[in-house]
Amino acid sequence: MTLSGKSAWVFSGRIHHWQKLSCVVDRLRELGCDARYYISDNVYNLDSAVEYLIPSQQPFVHALDFLDVNATQRTTEMTHGILRKIAEHNDRESDIRSFVSPYWVSYSVREACEFIVATEKALEQLNPDVVIVLHQQNFWTRSLGYFANRRGIPVVSFQEGRLRGRDQKTLNKQATAADDCRKLFCWSESARRAYIEAGILESKLAVTGIPHLEQWFGYMANQQTWEIGKKLQKESLGFDPERWLVSFCPPLLSRYDGNPKTALGALADWSANEFIQLAIRLHPFEHEENVEKLKFGLKGHPYAKVIESDTLALIACSDLVLSQHSTVAVETLALGVPLAELDLDSVGILESLAEHGIAIPIGNGELPKIKQILSGDIRVNPGDLREWLDQNIGPRDTKIVSRIIGEIESLL
Repeated sequence: MTLSGKSAWVFSGRIHHWQKLSCVVDRLRELGCDARYYISDNVYNLDSAVEYLIPSQQPFVHALDFLDVNATQRTTEMTHGILRKIAEHNDRESDIRSFVSPYWVSYSVREACEFIVATEKALEQLNPDVVIVLHQQNFWTRSLGYFANRRGIPVVSFQEGRLRGRDQKTLNKQATAADDCRKLFCWSESARRAYIEAGILESKLAVTGIPHLEQWFGYMANQQTWEIGKKLQKESLGFDPERWLVSFCPPLLSRYDGNPKTALGALADWSANEFIQLAIRLHPFEHEENVEKLKFGLKGHPYAKVIESDTLALIACSDLVLSQHSTVAVETLALGVPLAELDLDSVGILESLAEHGIAIPIGNGELPKIKQILSGDIRVNPGDLREWLDQNIGPRDTKIVSRIIGEIESLL
């Protein structure tokens, strides 16, 4: 079935939703599908969708455009009703007011009600043929998926990042990843098995590969141009293209295993003493205050700097990436860049990749190992790495988006 003349909504709540799904959106449009981003506000005004969609000339549907007088009145009634129930709740241990301030309770409830009412009305009026979400693990995508599914509109979702056993045990994250989805696109065969073990129907799952890496896999196919491109990218970031570049890409500092200040200070000193270039890319969701403090602390450093541009481009031009349990670690290995896990406090790394033999551990007093990795004196077993990539990254080719499009076509 052709997608020409069909319509698709692609939810974009934070900028990474747009960045990771734009390759799918572009292909849908090439095939004649009217693919638009579906957006709304959020209480913190983080990554306001209009700030990146309008400059890039992306068509979108804004949920709040559907809040007419009647919808607004219904929103107010819903808000008051929910707040009344919250006020009647007397169990202090589970009372949301025990740990959330009154302002945030009322504002969040109001915002949730606005989105629910607006989305119901928008789906009724525009009735898209398919709804696409990066994942179903937040309020907006879960609500959108529920109301679309209730109207018989197929919903498809994606494996967003590395699947962690901890997330399944504590949050039931894998088990709830496809509650309102017809299809969940997995990176790899091991991810598919993990979802099945969590209770998701096998018929809902499709192994496609990692869509946002398809373009990079295409670049890697030509080794000569790949190496030239890496040097050009280094230079564009202000580094010497002929010298080694080590990139430190930690998870959110609040989730760092150990003391992140210790790691940042030690790496900055090591970089200055060894005359080796160091790029520090904090997590995209890191608090702006932490980013600015780090930039100020590195001001005047001869070799180290904070990078705030595209993480994948930084990884691709790096000679070594230092990380922990972030999805960045998986992307690093997928792009063929050596990975080292940093544990200077000797506290252990959550679900360590080094334990699988595909990353090199760097513990307390072991920073000199970095130069040995860069020179090739220390490396992982190529066979172990290749086997892990096949099982966990999935197809590494330029047909990933085509597989996704084929699955969407079959649903329609």
